[in-house]
Amino acid sequence: MNIAMVEDQSGDREILLRFLRRYEKENLLSFDIRSYADGATFLEQYRCDCAVIFMDIEMPRLNEMETARRLRELDDAVGLIFVTNMAQYAVEGYTVQAAGYLLKPVAYYQFSVILGKTLAMQDRSARSELLLPVGNDLVRVNAAAVTYIEVRNHWLHYHSADGGEKVVRGTISEAEQQLAPLGFARCSQSFLVNMRYVEQVSSDTVFVAGERLPVSRSRRRPFLQALTDYLGGND
Repeated sequence: MNIAMVEDQSGDREILLRFLRRYEKENLLSFDIRSYADGATFLEQYRCDCAVIFMDIEMPRLNEMETARRLRELDDAVGLIFVTNMAQYAVEGYTVQAAGYLLKPVAYYQFSVILGKTLAMQDRSARSELLLPVGNDLVRVNAAAVTYIEVRNHWLHYHSADGGEKVVRGTISEAEQQLAPLGFARCSQSFLVNMRYVEQVSSDTVFVAGERLPVSRSRRRPFLQALTDYLGGND
């Protein structure tokens, strides 16, 4: 399990490292721990393979919130824990889906509770993570946050609940095969829908997270059956 620390203070890095090693022993886990002194270096080297990231609020070159926002463009699934002595930043952290905050000086009990909660959340969501080739980068996306996928000229557009969009090369058939076990179904030749976001279905239309998408005649019956199975817990 990969853990990253983005912290410019060597003393604070040593405390986090000591707590991580203690947590390993107490919970029979094994961590590969990586350390970065600033946000810019961390982003340059990040490869979407971490379970949890500890990030300091105030860092040189690139501040914590800007680092976190750029991180979320690459990886919206990783658990993010902020380390700070400024509790007033906690509200802003929700904009980048922070799993929690550790206030300095960090106490081990506080550390272990937040890390345990974050690891549990990561374990539940791991089955729905997608690794997508976007440009020259690999971007990790939580399938649960994808509302629907649209194909245009051999490019797949992954639309997210937060209004974001990731574009990758591929076919809708490949995406359907990968995502059908996670509650996705085709409503037409060009659209693959996440059932959890379906709001209404008519004869030729489905409303998905506020978006109106077409339902083709040939796809309508299997799509409605897939929706019925999903709502009935048989997906």
